[in-house]
Amino acid sequence: VADGDIVFGTAGKGIVLGATSNTDANTLDDYEEGAYDITVTCGTSGTVTLNSSQNSGTYTKVGRLVHVCGLVSVSSVSSPSGFFALNLPFTPANLAERRADSTATLVIANGTNANSSDYMGIINENNANIFVQLGDNKTLQNDSAEELQANTDIAFSASFHTAT
Repeated sequence: VADGDIVFGTAGKGIVLGATSNTDANTLDDYEEGAYDITVTCGTSGTVTLNSSQNSGTYTKVGRLVHVCGLVSVSSVSSPSGFFALNLPFTPANLAERRADSTATLVIANGTNANSSDYMGIINENNANIFVQLGDNKTLQNDSAEELQANTDIAFSASFHTAT
């Protein structure tokens, strides 16, 4: 169509890339952009409340590949303990040999003590969260939630594969 969209008349169709026949591996059949509400959960106990004007992220999904990013701001905390996690808009795939595990880039400002470079974001297969831990010499520690306080800003960016 010279002046409009290409629309497939049947569900399950897509654009075939790099092949002469339609195979699932070479068919682009999903593209989506959007925003989603972010929640912060504590691994052991406590709560973290986000500023209502700064509590969402954005995503782009192309096929099975999802990229998310955003900046959220903590408005209050109540005895946060353990690691903290940011939710994702889609559940990561569950593949053999943990091939769907991924990482997130994080910058956390105005926390209580830790250097902003000490935070590590991990995405585990089949779990729709970025788990945030603190690096301590050679190991990861599950005490990142204890570093959050009112006015802590959390910027993040991550890419991962979904199941479909």
